[in-house]
Amino acid sequence: MLRIKRYCSLILCVLLLFGSVLPAFADDYDYEYQRNLTVNVDGSNFNVKYIDMYYDNNAYVSLRDMATALAGTGAKFDVLIEKDGIRFTTGADYNPVGGEGTKFSVLTRDPSSEEYVRKRNYFNLNGSTKHYYTFIYKDEELDVYDCFMYLSDLALILNVNMYYSGKVLCIDTSSPLNIDPRAMEDTGYFLATNSVLVGDATNGEIYYSYRGDASVPMASTTKLMSYIVAMDAVSSGEITLEDTVTTSENVQKLSHSIDKSFYIKEGTQVKVWELIYAMLLPSNNECTLALAEYVAGSEEAFVKRMNNKAAAIGLSDGTKFFTCNGLPVYTEEVFEGKVQNQITANDMFKLVCYLLSVYPQVTEITSTTGKTLPSFNRNVYNTNPMLYNIPGCVGLKTGTTNKAGCCLVSAVEVNGGNGIHTIVCIELGAEDIITRNNVSQTMLTYGKSVYKNGGASSIPEYIPSEENTANDLYIPVTGETPENADELARLVVWTARNYLPIPEPELIDFSEEEINE
Repeated sequence: MLRIKRYCSLILCVLLLFGSVLPAFADDYDYEYQRNLTVNVDGSNFNVKYIDMYYDNNAYVSLRDMATALAGTGAKFDVLIEKDGIRFTTGADYNPVGGEGTKFSVLTRDPSSEEYVRKRNYFNLNGSTKHYYTFIYKDEELDVYDCFMYLSDLALILNVNMYYSGKVLCIDTSSPLNIDPRAMEDTGYFLATNSVLVGDATNGEIYYSYRGDASVPMASTTKLMSYIVAMDAVSSGEITLEDTVTTSENVQKLSHSIDKSFYIKEGTQVKVWELIYAMLLPSNNECTLALAEYVAGSEEAFVKRMNNKAAAIGLSDGTKFFTCNGLPVYTEEVFEGKVQNQITANDMFKLVCYLLSVYPQVTEITSTTGKTLPSFNRNVYNTNPMLYNIPGCVGLKTGTTNKAGCCLVSAVEVNGGNGIHTIVCIELGAEDIITRNNVSQTMLTYGKSVYKNGGASSIPEYIPSEENTANDLYIPVTGETPENADELARLVVWTARNYLPIPEPELIDFSEEEINE
């Protein structure tokens, strides 16, 4: 016990002594780690360079190395990487430019240069622009670029089965990608989210649910209910889509806030249909408020309709609306509370099933990538990345607040043996946009496969494996007391890396500029 206390005191003293140095070290180097990975492709081994982002095993692999490893197989692809973009062609031969398969030693980066950080670089896949977050690095010796892509995103693009066997990544190009969400849940895949659900909205079948009954913040996915309430008013004859709305002082005030999309002056004349497009595409909060005030006279009255509608369609007590647009609101107390709209994934699925059955025309809006709004003299763009990454995607809605995390309700139409059905993925509370996108695309891919194979009845019985399949590519420390200066320095760096604060990606939806690249 005395030895442990001395050891902890030693580490604490070193951290205090070098506290001003370690954060700088972390800022410059410690948010990414350069690794070398053995990849076995159909029995042959290759070296593939990869980067761990923030944490071990958060792998982004070299596309040039992977293209070389997969050359001559059914999963071959060609890739052209430039300073500001990637062109990726499946089924094509790759012509090496040099350095492929070598150890991670010649690639360098300039930490001050934005072109070398993880971001949504231009990505052209088979002639279509897709939304993936990647790194673009430069090989200074050969004067060529390389791109590092999230491993699971690459598996989805190539549709091949990848799995780890010890420290080796195995790729069997003869078998298609196998997605088993129940096994993925066992290994912690969904822990970076609040809840996830995938199912068939056409017949109400749920294929998989992770914490489906948990009541969690929903952010701007709220606007799907706002659309239902607004369309109820249209259907009853209270309003029409061509009505002209005069925006209020409240709308102008909101358009000046931190949650604004664009400035709207009090007294602006705008059509109802324009407010709906602004609400569902760029997730405009002030236009949603203007719509609510026009439909019900005030936001409070509109929210009352939202809650009444939730009860009418059978949503549970885990769903509660406080605002029309999903923004948080403070209670009027000395020690105020900050409340947000709440929903369960099961309720959101039920809401979407109702929406698509009663107002299927919503997908004409949510499948649109951009729209011109004449009253505002501006173009608006859809924030849903699945429109670009998943063929047949028809919506539905993104949402993000600090508390809710990154949310996405996405839908894709699939033509199977029973006609066209709409497969829906509910993802609530991802810790960042990259997780939101990857989970949604993975589960939509899974849902499409289940439907084409016969629906919920085709899902095999799941028997959890007793074997620990966690990725163990890199073990940083042994847990033993350091016996020399080198071991102590290594332990200090590891401690700093794991316990010093590291900035998370900013929780924002795609900007208009990003969408319009």
